[in-house]
Order: sequence, then structure tokens, then C-alpha cells
Amino acid sequence: MSDRTSAPEQLAHHAIGALLDDIKTAWAASDADRMAQAFAEDAIFVPFNGARLVGRAAIAEFHARPFATALQGSRLLVDLVDIRLLAETLYLVATSGGPALRGESTAPQATQSYIVRDLGDRWTILFFQNTPVRALPGASG
Repeated sequence: MSDRTSAPEQLAHHAIGALLDDIKTAWAASDADRMAQAFAEDAIFVPFNGARLVGRAAIAEFHARPFATALQGSRLLVDLVDIRLLAETLYLVATSGGPALRGESTAPQATQSYIVRDLGDRWTILFFQNTPVRALPGASG
């Protein structure tokens, strides 16, 4: 944020950061239901595998088994990259990062996109997409 950031922009940045922190806390606790509470009841969630999940219940169900097995003890490491106002209460949010497995200090590179809405009394995620970062075929470096 720059010194010219308006008060509403500062509030949005703080609230979205808090929403992401809630997700990280739920992830660290392997609590799929709590994590899903950050999403709207009818949210669209597109995970790393390209599946399209609709609804908070589907988001929780998708995470429950990995949280109990392969992702147990993992941490979600995401950095807030960008927040853009789309409409009065609607924001486009970009993050980078992903899950660091137990004992690891870094996460695979991925980019996440969100559409987030300010409901007045709380913030909620309407749309999420996670895209792993991969080198282009034939690209060097």
C-alpha cells in the first residue's frame, strides 16, 4: 500500500488479509469445515487439478481427506500480491504460494485468484482458482 491509499482501500486490504489469515489458521489445524467458512455458501472453487467445485460443503469435503492424510501438519504459505476494486463491495485478489508439507519451509509455486465481497458484517470469497506455476514447454530458464 502506498501513502496515497484511501481509507476504504486500507480497510479492504486489512479485511482481506484477515480473511486469508483465517484460512491459514484453519489449514494449520487441518479443519476443512472452518476453512470452508471463508467461502460463500454458493462459492465456486477451482483447485490445482482444475476441478470445479460449487458450494461451501463441496469445498470442505474436498479438503477433509487430504487434511487427515497427506496435508496433515502442513501450513498454507500465501503472500498477498494484489487487490483491485471491481465494484463498490467486490474485489479481485491475487496471491502466490501454496501448502508447505510438514517439515518443509517452502511451498510449490502457484498463483491464486479470488473474487471477494464485503458483506458489511463480514467478508466472503465468491470465487477461487489455484494455478500451479509451470515452465512453458520449450522455454529456457
